[in-house]
Amino acid sequence: MQLPEEGAGEAEGAVTLSHTKRNEVAAVAAGDLEAQLPSDVREVLLDVILMWANLDMVTAFFLSSVSGLNPDDGAKRFGRKEIADKLKKAAKRLRSNGATDLASRIEEMADSYPNHAFYRKRIAHSRCAGVRKSDPTRLIFLPFEQEGPPGHLAMEIIDLSLFMRAADWARSEHEFLLDYVDRAGFFLGQP
Repeated sequence: MQLPEEGAGEAEGAVTLSHTKRNEVAAVAAGDLEAQLPSDVREVLLDVILMWANLDMVTAFFLSSVSGLNPDDGAKRFGRKEIADKLKKAAKRLRSNGATDLASRIEEMADSYPNHAFYRKRIAHSRCAGVRKSDPTRLIFLPFEQEGPPGHLAMEIIDLSLFMRAADWARSEHEFLLDYVDRAGFFLGQP
């Protein structure tokens, strides 16, 4: 495997070939790869996906609630929208209603969303080739992206702790939003 030049390619939030010690990439290319994911790694990756599904659901509930919509109308209007878009719309609605502190909190969530969403997207939209045999906390992803000069596809080596951090962030934000939705009586038809 021929390696791209140092500094070639970018992927925000990930340790990519351009950000990884060349010897680590060379070691993977030379066979330091275990294709069978250990169960604890699979569990972390699954946790990311499930927490993101929960976050997706609760952002729709939250936006519906702050928009004064019932669950049926909210589902029709916001059910399939992107999480970031729902957060931005909710913040705008809150700000226009004078709830500036909550709007600021939701804007912070929307601003930090892309950094954490990268890891969910990496799981869902690229091939996880395995882990390093010498360090099973280092996951190898092969997104179908060019990196460096023509003829070089990306290889990303991402530490498991970053996926854990993304799941924890999604869990925390989910709990915050769900608490608001519950206190607002969204499913009880209360104001």
